[in-house]
Amino acid sequence: MNEKKLKELYRSEAENSAPDMDALWNSIESRLEPKENIPPIEMLPKKKFPVKTIAAIAACVCILAAAPAIVNTSKFESETAVQDNSLAAETTAYADAAANEEYYAEAEASEESFSEGSPIQNTDGILNYNELSFSSYSETVISCNGTPYGDSYFTEDSVLSQTDSIVIGTVKRVFPADDESCIYYELEASYSYPEPLEETVIVASCSPYTMKRGREYVIPLAYSEQGCRTVFDNVPQIEMTSDGGMVYYNGWSCLDNEYSQDIIYPQVTPDAFFYDRMKFTSGDISGLIEKFNEINEL
Repeated sequence: MNEKKLKELYRSEAENSAPDMDALWNSIESRLEPKENIPPIEMLPKKKFPVKTIAAIAACVCILAAAPAIVNTSKFESETAVQDNSLAAETTAYADAAANEEYYAEAEASEESFSEGSPIQNTDGILNYNELSFSSYSETVISCNGTPYGDSYFTEDSVLSQTDSIVIGTVKRVFPADDESCIYYELEASYSYPEPLEETVIVASCSPYTMKRGREYVIPLAYSEQGCRTVFDNVPQIEMTSDGGMVYYNGWSCLDNEYSQDIIYPQVTPDAFFYDRMKFTSGDISGLIEKFNEINEL
């Protein structure tokens, strides 16, 4: 047997021994469960979350989204509250200042109208304080709660013995102490004795007889660690008029001269009775300086 015959015999045997694939697949498929018709992917129903799940997810999303806003809102509300408090305090301060200025304006208008209108005339022809000429008609509305400086009763010698300096100055500013124990007067000093003082002097006083802005006064001063203060607060300070006159308490006998005359003085407080204890004369303080030198042996 040649080679060709051999190859044909091998091919024939191989074909006869090969399984029938179609029959094999048919046999396999016959044993499987019937197939269901599966729709295309785009036709598959979308998976739905339960309503409760959706609500929970939505709530979580809202909380996460709102958290920064809540923090920022709290911060904003806090800052706003601080700003509101600051604004309220500032508004109150402005309102108080405005009310004070309004009071000053009304007081000035009232006093000026009174003094220039119909001054009170005494039947004995005594000069009225409201007839005098002053450079300012402002009122000092500030009060204090401290004990007035000085002894209980006025005596000229005692006051001058406690005096370190006599100053003539114009009140430029009035303001209270932080604890409201006294009132501070900023004076523009035009004269001081026995030694010159700074042009601007701050003087503390606890007197119920307040000095007025824009007016000129002659004031005995005492020096302390806290600064300058008035020596005696229980009588009005010596006050200069714009035409060279001077109003003073009648206890200052060293100021009496041939021009002195009694005046009717306003009643500042219900228990103040200086209406018949004040005098008016020319603005000569030489007698005061001489008495000061005598008491202090200068």
